[in-house]
Amino acid sequence: MDPNFEVKSGKCKGNNEINMYGPFNITVSRWTGARASGAGGTTDDTRLKVCEFTFSLDNHYCRPEKCSLKYTPDMNKQARLDEFARTQSMCKLDCCDNPMQRVSRISKSSFDPTIQIAGHNCRAWYLQVLPIIQAVSSLETGTYIGAQQSQCHADSAMDACPSKKARRRV
Repeated sequence: MDPNFEVKSGKCKGNNEINMYGPFNITVSRWTGARASGAGGTTDDTRLKVCEFTFSLDNHYCRPEKCSLKYTPDMNKQARLDEFARTQSMCKLDCCDNPMQRVSRISKSSFDPTIQIAGHNCRAWYLQVLPIIQAVSSLETGTYIGAQQSQCHADSAMDACPSKKARRRV
């Protein structure tokens, strides 16, 4: 599924390519060896990177239409900052609009066997470390998105919606 499915379908009216960020990419590496202290206090750096993989994470959540940034090509940096500040002050989630509850989270990893150093069990290391990276990143992003949407999950927010349909969909 396309990560911007809600944006392209028009349901997330405040999302556009200007205020979309990501993906977040990291390279996870395994090193072997240690720094040894030599005579006279010099160090002999014998460390060697033996394994690595990349991990990418991207989140997309809906913003209301009033959050849409309207930049023009002739705007200078200060004008863009002013436009951002103007929209963010009005950028509260519409708890009664079901698309505002949607979050798309996509992650992927890439392990290239051709760049690994033989004899270090890199594939086994990758398969052991990847779930840890996925768990930590999911916890972090889930907590962030949950905090952003927490105002909509209160009973009082749902009771304020004219339609109970919004309450059932969450």
